[in-house]
This record gives sequence, structure tokens and C-alpha cells, in this order.
Amino acid sequence: MQKNENFQHLIIVTDGQVGVGNIDESEKRFAQYGLQYSYVSTYVIGNGGDESVGCPFARGCPSETIRVFKDGSERRQASLSREDLNTLNSIDSINNWNTFKSKYQNLFNSIRAKCLGRPADQELINKLNNLQSRITDAGNEQDDFSTKIKTLKYMAEGNIRNVNNAPTAA
Repeated sequence: MQKNENFQHLIIVTDGQVGVGNIDESEKRFAQYGLQYSYVSTYVIGNGGDESVGCPFARGCPSETIRVFKDGSERRQASLSREDLNTLNSIDSINNWNTFKSKYQNLFNSIRAKCLGRPADQELINKLNNLQSRITDAGNEQDDFSTKIKTLKYMAEGNIRNVNNAPTAA
């Protein structure tokens, strides 16, 4: 393996968990070696494991986490698409309620992936605060907007450093 080498698809299969210290160390090594993947699939086998094992590798690329139950059935637990990543990168261009509403799931997916297992992200919090101040046309849907922006800020504030606190559906 060489620094800055790009790999197509990483497949992770786990039945376990890792602590935040392990996540931090994995991310440090990941950055140190300049690893990149085009896609990451994480399969969590059984009820004991969690997606924290794959999160350091799946932050900057499309990915999916699939829970595989004892009976062999599967359920997609989380996913991150290229559109999700692009939406977060262009968050500063969201200026009205309808655009926010149409892009919310993309923001949710990308912010969840970015923040899972990590401490607060002040730059992202600032972007969300700016976004909140720009959305002034929610009208009678203001409660819906408030709930959605609160969920996004919750994740950005480091509240999902403990993976068990992570919301799974928007």
C-alpha cells in the first residue's frame, strides 16, 4: 500500500464495536496514508455490532451500512450518496424553505456520516447557524423546519460521538 493510493471498494464485515479512541486513531492513520475509496460497504452481523467500525473509512465517499440479522435478513441502516456529499458541499447555496426541504435528507445523510463518532464540528455548526438565519420563508411549516435544523445541529455538535446516540432516520 502506498500513500495517496485510491481503492475502488472497501468491504467491511464486523460483529463488533470500537470506541471513540479507536475511531480517532483510524482516522489519523487514514489521513496519514492518504487513503481514498470510491465506495465503502459495511456489513454489521447480528445485534451486538455497530456501524462505528466502518465510519472512519466511509466519511468522504458514497457508502452503505447494512445490518445482517441472525435469520439472514438484511436492513440498510445508513447510506451516503454522491448527491448527499455534494449537497453538504453546497450548503451555503440553500436559501429558502422549499430547497431546504427538498435537500434535507441529503443533508441528514451527509452530516450523520461526517459527524458519527467525532467531536463537535464548529465549522459545520457555523454553516448550519447561517443556514438557519437564511431560511425565513417556512411560514406555517416553521415547526417542521425547527425540528429538522435542530436534528442537524445535534449531530454537528458532537452528540453522536457515542454511536448509540446517532439518529437513524430523518
